[in-house]
Amino acid sequence: MATKKKAPASAAYKLPIEQVMAAVDLRRGDYYSKLEPEDVKALSTFMVQRWASQVQGSREVQEQYLLNVNDYSNIDYIATSSRHEELRWKVIALCGLGFKQRHEFIPPKNAKKDKLTAWLIEQFPAMSDDEIELFRTINGNAVLEDIAVAKNMGNKDLKDLFK
Repeated sequence: MATKKKAPASAAYKLPIEQVMAAVDLRRGDYYSKLEPEDVKALSTFMVQRWASQVQGSREVQEQYLLNVNDYSNIDYIATSSRHEELRWKVIALCGLGFKQRHEFIPPKNAKKDKLTAWLIEQFPAMSDDEIELFRTINGNAVLEDIAVAKNMGNKDLKDLFK
Protein backbone atom coordinates (compact mmCIF):
# COMPACT_ATOMS: atom_id res chain seq x y z
CA MET A 1 0.00 0.00 0.00
CA ALA A 2 1.41 3.36 -0.98
CA THR A 3 1.58 6.10 1.57
CA LYS A 4 0.83 9.70 0.89
CA LYS A 5 3.70 12.11 1.04
CA LYS A 6 3.23 14.83 3.57
CA ALA A 7 3.29 18.39 2.37
CA PRO A 8 6.34 20.30 3.56
CA ALA A 9 5.76 22.27 6.70
CA SER A 10 5.23 25.94 6.11
CA ALA A 11 6.92 28.63 8.12
CA ALA A 12 5.24 29.43 11.41
CA TYR A 13 3.04 32.50 11.43
CA LYS A 14 4.54 35.41 13.25
CA LEU A 15 3.33 38.91 14.00
CA PRO A 16 5.19 41.75 12.27
CA ILE A 17 7.53 43.18 14.90
CA GLU A 18 6.95 46.71 13.62
CA GLN A 19 3.23 46.37 14.43
CA VAL A 20 3.93 45.00 17.90
CA MET A 21 6.51 47.71 18.69
CA ALA A 22 4.12 50.41 17.47
CA ALA A 23 1.56 49.09 19.98
CA VAL A 24 4.19 49.31 22.74
CA ASP A 25 5.28 52.81 21.71
CA LEU A 26 1.69 54.07 21.63
CA ARG A 27 0.94 52.39 24.99
CA ARG A 28 -1.87 50.23 23.62
CA GLY A 29 -2.65 48.00 26.59
CA ASP A 30 -5.70 46.58 24.79
CA TYR A 31 -3.62 45.32 21.83
CA TYR A 32 -3.22 41.82 23.28
CA SER A 33 -6.93 41.35 23.99
CA LYS A 34 -7.81 42.29 20.38
CA LEU A 35 -5.49 39.69 18.83
CA GLU A 36 -6.76 36.56 17.12
CA PRO A 37 -5.96 33.26 18.90
CA GLU A 38 -3.21 32.35 16.40
CA ASP A 39 -1.69 35.82 16.84
CA VAL A 40 -1.71 35.40 20.63
CA LYS A 41 0.25 32.17 20.20
CA ALA A 42 2.77 33.98 17.99
CA LEU A 43 3.34 36.82 20.47
CA SER A 44 6.23 36.30 22.89
CA THR A 45 6.26 38.90 25.63
CA PHE A 46 9.86 37.98 26.45
CA MET A 47 10.93 38.86 22.90
CA VAL A 48 8.81 42.02 22.95
CA GLN A 49 10.58 43.02 26.13
CA ARG A 50 13.98 42.50 24.46
CA TRP A 51 12.92 44.60 21.48
CA ALA A 52 11.28 47.34 23.58
CA SER A 53 14.34 48.01 25.71
CA GLN A 54 16.48 49.27 22.81
CA VAL A 55 15.50 52.21 20.59
CA GLN A 56 17.28 54.53 18.22
CA GLY A 57 17.09 58.20 18.94
CA SER A 58 18.37 60.70 21.45
CA ARG A 59 20.21 59.47 24.50
CA GLU A 60 17.38 60.61 26.76
CA VAL A 61 14.79 58.57 24.85
CA GLN A 62 17.06 55.50 24.83
CA GLU A 63 17.66 55.78 28.56
CA GLN A 64 13.95 56.29 29.26
CA TYR A 65 12.94 53.16 27.34
CA LEU A 66 15.64 51.09 29.02
CA LEU A 67 14.70 52.36 32.47
CA ASN A 68 10.98 51.86 31.83
CA VAL A 69 11.46 48.25 30.69
CA ASN A 70 13.76 47.50 33.60
CA ASP A 71 11.58 49.20 36.22
CA TYR A 72 8.18 47.99 35.00
CA SER A 73 8.59 44.81 33.02
CA ASN A 74 11.77 43.07 34.18
CA ILE A 75 10.76 43.12 37.82
CA ASP A 76 8.98 39.86 38.64
CA TYR A 77 8.69 38.84 34.96
CA ILE A 78 9.58 35.26 35.87
CA ALA A 79 7.32 35.33 38.92
CA THR A 80 4.27 36.00 36.74
CA SER A 81 3.54 32.72 35.03
CA SER A 82 2.85 32.30 31.34
CA ARG A 83 -0.86 32.06 32.21
CA HIS A 84 -0.74 35.84 32.68
CA GLU A 85 0.58 36.85 29.26
CA GLU A 86 -1.99 39.63 28.94
CA LEU A 87 -0.81 41.14 32.21
CA ARG A 88 2.79 40.90 31.00
CA TRP A 89 1.74 42.67 27.80
CA LYS A 90 -0.01 45.49 29.69
CA VAL A 91 3.10 46.07 31.79
CA ILE A 92 5.29 46.20 28.68
CA ALA A 93 2.81 48.61 27.05
CA LEU A 94 3.37 50.99 29.99
CA CYS A 95 6.98 51.39 28.79
CA GLY A 96 6.05 53.32 25.64
CA LEU A 97 6.38 57.10 25.46
CA GLY A 98 3.39 57.81 23.21
CA PHE A 99 5.18 58.15 19.88
CA LYS A 100 6.66 55.62 17.46
CA GLN A 101 10.33 54.72 17.69
CA ARG A 102 12.70 52.50 15.74
CA HIS A 103 13.58 49.50 17.90
CA GLU A 104 16.56 47.17 17.73
CA PHE A 105 16.89 43.65 19.09
CA ILE A 106 19.26 42.79 21.93
CA PRO A 107 20.09 39.09 21.64
CA PRO A 108 20.20 37.12 24.90
CA LYS A 109 23.51 35.75 26.09
CA ASN A 110 24.24 32.29 24.74
CA ALA A 111 26.32 31.11 27.64
CA LYS A 112 25.56 27.48 28.49
CA LYS A 113 24.80 26.93 32.12
CA ASP A 114 25.55 23.78 34.04
CA LYS A 115 22.86 22.20 36.24
CA LEU A 116 24.08 23.83 39.43
CA THR A 117 24.11 27.33 37.94
CA ALA A 118 20.65 26.80 36.42
CA TRP A 119 19.36 25.62 39.82
CA LEU A 120 20.86 28.65 41.58
CA ILE A 121 19.23 30.98 39.05
CA GLU A 122 15.91 29.28 39.75
CA GLN A 123 16.38 29.62 43.51
CA PHE A 124 17.61 33.22 43.42
CA PRO A 125 15.86 34.90 40.46
CA ALA A 126 16.72 38.41 41.67
CA MET A 127 20.46 37.78 41.25
CA SER A 128 22.23 38.57 37.99
CA ASP A 129 24.48 36.01 36.27
CA ASP A 130 27.56 37.69 37.73
CA GLU A 131 26.09 37.64 41.23
CA ILE A 132 25.22 33.94 40.87
CA GLU A 133 28.79 33.18 39.80
CA LEU A 134 30.18 35.17 42.73
CA PHE A 135 27.75 33.50 45.14
CA ARG A 136 28.85 30.11 43.86
CA THR A 137 32.57 30.97 44.17
CA ILE A 138 32.29 32.40 47.68
CA ASN A 139 30.19 29.59 49.15
CA GLY A 140 31.64 26.47 47.54
CA ASN A 141 29.89 23.16 46.97
CA ALA A 142 29.58 22.19 50.64
CA VAL A 143 27.47 25.24 51.50
CA LEU A 144 25.46 24.92 48.28
CA GLU A 145 24.71 21.28 49.15
CA ASP A 146 23.45 22.42 52.55
CA ILE A 147 21.16 24.93 50.82
CA ALA A 148 19.84 22.20 48.51
CA VAL A 149 19.19 19.88 51.46
CA ALA A 150 17.41 22.71 53.29
CA LYS A 151 15.18 23.10 50.21
CA ASN A 152 14.19 19.41 50.58
CA MET A 153 16.09 18.16 47.54
CA GLY A 154 16.21 14.36 47.30
CA ASN A 155 19.46 12.35 47.29
CA LYS A 156 19.19 11.44 43.60
CA ASP A 157 18.60 15.05 42.54
CA LEU A 158 21.39 16.17 44.86
CA LYS A 159 23.84 13.78 43.21
CA ASP A 160 22.78 14.96 39.73
CA LEU A 161 23.19 18.59 40.75
CA PHE A 162 26.71 18.20 42.12
CA LYS A 163 28.27 15.85 39.54
